[in-house]
Amino acid sequence: MKDIDLTQLNQIVNENTDKMFLYIYTPLCGTCNIAYKMLTVMEQLFPAVMFYRANINMFPDLAREWEITSVPALLYFEDGIEKSRCYAFFSTPDLYEWMKNLIT
Repeated sequence: MKDIDLTQLNQIVNENTDKMFLYIYTPLCGTCNIAYKMLTVMEQLFPAVMFYRANINMFPDLAREWEITSVPALLYFEDGIEKSRCYAFFSTPDLYEWMKNLIT
């Protein structure tokens, strides 16, 4: 999963014509660290989909604009448009089912 900054984030979202997940986190969040581990598994299960992560502390204005209410957050984009988001990472199987339903 590639870490991206604000400039890269805007470019990726605006120019991406594929399916992608954007994981938003903070470095000191314990739940974020657990969710990240789950997402590293998902990245292996969905190799055709791009995965990025961004530290919310690096883009607070955009986080407000996008109305990101908490972290961890996982946003799903198709053709540069947000289609869905997830704030609850209950289990790896639950996350897998949510992602699989979006991608297929």
